[in-house]
Amino acid sequence: MSLRASEPQWSDGESVSNDTFNEESVVSTLLSEEMKPYEKWGMMNMACFDGSSIEDNSKFNDQITKENIRASIRELKARKLILEYEITQKNELISKMRQSHLQERITADESFAEWNRKLQETLDFISDDISTSFDFEDDTQQMLQNSASTEKPKPFNSETPERDLLWMKLQKFRTVYCKIIQYIEVREREIKHMELEEKCDIEEILKSRNVLEREMEHLKSKRKDMESAIASHFQAIIELKRENESKRKNIEALKEKIEQVEEVTKLKVRELAKKLFK
Repeated sequence: MSLRASEPQWSDGESVSNDTFNEESVVSTLLSEEMKPYEKWGMMNMACFDGSSIEDNSKFNDQITKENIRASIRELKARKLILEYEITQKNELISKMRQSHLQERITADESFAEWNRKLQETLDFISDDISTSFDFEDDTQQMLQNSASTEKPKPFNSETPERDLLWMKLQKFRTVYCKIIQYIEVREREIKHMELEEKCDIEEILKSRNVLEREMEHLKSKRKDMESAIASHFQAIIELKRENESKRKNIEALKEKIEQVEEVTKLKVRELAKKLFK
C-alpha cells in the first residue's frame, strides 16, 4: 500500500528556501491568498510506519498555531484601522474648533469697528453743531463778565433771551453727552465681558487641544506597538513556513524510504511464497 498525503501547494514565488524573503512579500501573500490554511495530511499505513500519529499531532498543533497567529494579525489590523479613524476625527474636531474661534474673533472685531464708527460720527456731529451754533469768543467774554459779578445769572431770564437759548442748548448737549457716556460705559462693560468670555473660550480650546494632542500621542504610540507586533507575527509566520518546508522535505524522504522497504518486503514475500509452494 502506497503512502499518500495531501500537501500544501507552493509556487515558485513563495519558496521559503530563499533567504531574501521580505515582509512585503508576506503582506502581499496574506492579502492575496488570505493565508489559506494547510490541508491535513492523510493517515499513514500503521503497518508501514508506526510514528504516523505523532506526525499528525505535530501537524495539527502547527495548524492551530498558524490559525491563532492569523487571527491575532487580523485583530491588530482592525484595531489599527479604528485608531487611524479616531485620529482623523480628532484632527477634524480641532480644525473645526479653530475655524469657529477665528470666525468669532472676526465677528467681534467687525462689531467693535462698527460701534466705534457710529460713536465717532455722533461726537463729530455734536462738535460741528456746537462750533456752528455759537461764537466762542463772545461767549468767553460773557462768561468772564458773569464770573466777575457777584450774582449768578438765572436760567431762563426773559431779559437775556440769547443766554436762555444758550442755556437750553447746553442742557440739551449735556443730556446727550451723559447718554453718550452711559452708552460708552455700557459698551465697555460688554466688551470686557466679551473679552473675558473669549479668554475663557480660548483657555478651554487650549485645554481641549492639549488633551487631544495627548490622546493623539497615545494613539500613535499604540499604533507603533501594533506595527511592531504585526512585524513580529510576520517574522514568526516566515519561520513557521521555513520549518514546515523542512518538515515536508523530511516526510518526503521518509516516504521514499518506506516505499523502498515495501518493495523489498514484497520481493521477500514472493521469494518465500515460491519456496513454500515448490
